[in-house]
Amino acid sequence: MTDKSFVTVEQHICIVCGTYFDTGTVLLNQHMSAVFDDKTATRYGLCPAHKKLHEDDYVAFVAVDPDRCPSANHAIDPREAYRTGDIAHIKRDVAIQITDASRYQLKFPVIFIDDARMLELKTFIANDNEDSSIN
Repeated sequence: MTDKSFVTVEQHICIVCGTYFDTGTVLLNQHMSAVFDDKTATRYGLCPAHKKLHEDDYVAFVAVDPDRCPSANHAIDPREAYRTGDIAHIKRDVAIQITDASRYQLKFPVIFIDDARMLELKTFIANDNEDSSIN
């Protein structure tokens, strides 16, 4: 028997790393029906670590496998992004210089890229650039 409740702790899913994190919000079912699990993910957001990097003017480049993403020919939906595990953080002003991403795209905290582009970024980062990091 699954224990359900009329209250739940809200969680978001980090759009960069995919981890679930608590938001500090408690959700209540307006009909007081026992429909919730202990925790409920409601949307994407930034975990505390990636929020800090975004506030420090970094953009996260997340590698995805385009062959496994249904919308690979268009903007990739985070729910459908098949992440390969590689993440690179690059200062926004540096990313403008070394990528073909538009200034508009670089305002967002994350850009999904394929493995070939990630390899290019890893090469750049390996050349001792202090304004970038890779996970």
